[in-house]
Amino acid sequence: MNFICYYIWANLAIRKRVEDELRPVMEAYPQEKVTWLQLERLPYFQALIQESLRLSYGTMHRRPRVSPKQALRFHDWVIPAGVPVGMSAYFQHRDPRIFPNPMEFNPERWLQDVTPEMEKNLIPFSRGSRYCLGMNLAYCQINLIIAALFRPGGPKFEMYETDESEILPAHNLIVPLPKLDSKGVLRGVYRFEKVRMKVFFRRSSHRSIRELGGAYCPLCPESLGTPSGKDEVLVVK
Repeated sequence: MNFICYYIWANLAIRKRVEDELRPVMEAYPQEKVTWLQLERLPYFQALIQESLRLSYGTMHRRPRVSPKQALRFHDWVIPAGVPVGMSAYFQHRDPRIFPNPMEFNPERWLQDVTPEMEKNLIPFSRGSRYCLGMNLAYCQINLIIAALFRPGGPKFEMYETDESEILPAHNLIVPLPKLDSKGVLRGVYRFEKVRMKVFFRRSSHRSIRELGGAYCPLCPESLGTPSGKDEVLVVK
């Protein structure tokens, strides 16, 4: 979510293209709910999600697999039984032979000349019989949440003290994390009903309240007070 939100907010051309593509299916929202199937038919919207998953990796550590009793053959190599074999999405998603200019956020790569190697090596949820059980749920949530956030007429955010270094992986702690002093993806101020709130998209949620000097978090039952019409801090995980 951090990746796709940052690149949409940071690039007005991407933001406009997303809004234009979402307009036909989201114009009656929220009175009429959009379906995942409808969103899957939007090529640029899906390309954005694919490219964000490619650069955010899911996990960075190698995923070891072991054939306990039978040797495995891979091309000219024989892997003895009991020897672990691992792969890493970090390296597969950054292979320049498969993804030219791999560090560039380029959704258009998924709109033309998509090769079988690209499809095969996009593994944000791993592959095979041990792939992530929550993959389809995650895809559904990403589609619906991003569509609601960036629909035409949706909430208007402004960039605030944020650059690309706040999201790029700098540390491998099983999951990729940015630089240690990163404050996450920060947005500007927008008006929601009668409450004017500073909205912060951060990697942590409730703990950030105290750090930012806020008193109210609708996600946290231990937070102090309620919205009062003043500037409040809403932290969204």
